[in-house]
Amino acid sequence: MKVVAVIADKGGVGKSTLSIHLACEASRRGLTSVIVGCDPQACSELWFDLRNKGREEKRPPAVLTTQAARVPNIVENAKANDVDFLVIDIGANSDNGATYAVRAADYILIPTSPRIFDINGVEEMARKAREYKKPYSVVLNRLMRGPYRTEAESYLTAWGHPVCPHALYERVAFANCLSSGLTAVESEPESTAAKEFKAFYEWLEQKLEIVPGVIEEVHVG
Repeated sequence: MKVVAVIADKGGVGKSTLSIHLACEASRRGLTSVIVGCDPQACSELWFDLRNKGREEKRPPAVLTTQAARVPNIVENAKANDVDFLVIDIGANSDNGATYAVRAADYILIPTSPRIFDINGVEEMARKAREYKKPYSVVLNRLMRGPYRTEAESYLTAWGHPVCPHALYERVAFANCLSSGLTAVESEPESTAAKEFKAFYEWLEQKLEIVPGVIEEVHVG
């Protein structure tokens, strides 16, 4: 089982959106995936409710709500139940929670917008990853067109942070899909947002040495 922790010191950087898309894409590629939601705003849980409204048979991925201190137990239970891919969605300002998530994870993703105040928040989460000797990457998320990506990458690399080569831009498809309990890949599979995210996922797939499975066709509804 592979465990990915998506952590951020700032809110509004697209952490839950990233977590949801990761777990869904893993499921679409043949993996049994689970989201562990420790965010007080419960964004992943709200999305799951929208995704399964009126359904007797729930659509994957499963979303488990818990306190951060229970993350280690949930990870062990997931392993025992043959879960392949587990995403931990930890909210901003959850200092102890981030520690539990980092310790349980195989890989850490730290999303940030290109705004300098958000970039400054990367260091604390990166420090935790380094403390527990966990590999991590900073994900530039919610990018706008212009020089923002180059500037943000310059700041982050100057501070010694590894930056994911696949940035995710602020796309309408990312915003529109969530209210329907979907992802951009599901709702608009030919969109630029979907293509960007699939490239991002395939990069992470290689990092985690996940053997690609059979990709399911997207059926919305």
